[in-house]
Amino acid sequence: MTEEFSITTSLDQSLPVEVQDELDRVDTIMNQSIADKDVDAAFGLCGQYAAGMKVRGLALCKALHLMNENWNVYNVGDEFIDVAYQYLGLVRHTVERYIKIWDLFSVVPTEYLPAIQQMNLKTLAPIAFAVAQGNELEDKDWEKITDDTSFAYVNKYVREEIKGQDPRKSGLPLSIDREGSIWAHTEDNWFFIGSLEVGDTEPTIKKAINRIVNNSGILER
Repeated sequence: MTEEFSITTSLDQSLPVEVQDELDRVDTIMNQSIADKDVDAAFGLCGQYAAGMKVRGLALCKALHLMNENWNVYNVGDEFIDVAYQYLGLVRHTVERYIKIWDLFSVVPTEYLPAIQQMNLKTLAPIAFAVAQGNELEDKDWEKITDDTSFAYVNKYVREEIKGQDPRKSGLPLSIDREGSIWAHTEDNWFFIGSLEVGDTEPTIKKAINRIVNNSGILER
């Protein structure tokens, strides 16, 4: 889930943070929810953190955008990108992606802006880069993007419909449903490929299934 709210790369450095107070809060709330058998309290806590990651991601986009736009005011001397790395451990590519995402909102038509701002950063990134490269989106494009906000769909739509690039010849979308059935998708049809024992509780089997799904790019639906 974290990668949906973040657009960092493997080159970015870890930023030291104090986590113990928040982890203690999790223990307190979860222990109470277990004692009370209160599933609403447990999921309520998880919802707070999921929403927090999403909000903080957008807030970081805006903060970096404003710092970059007003960098001369700080009289630091060095380039913004270099100083950002010193403070945040984020490389140029990552910082630029955050900034471009906030820049994107300035060109989104008003009626689509609330829906676009609800999308995950990972999904916003290809749209932001397309706009930064000079591509113009029409109303039909914004409608398509907001109709299906999954990364797989948006990334494909931006690449093929907005940038006009040919479909990847090697690309064969795969998905796995809740029963563990794996499907291959073409433009006109779905094909059953096989299945995984997703209901098996054996830790080794669960680990193997997660590795297969994550490393092969299979979409879960």
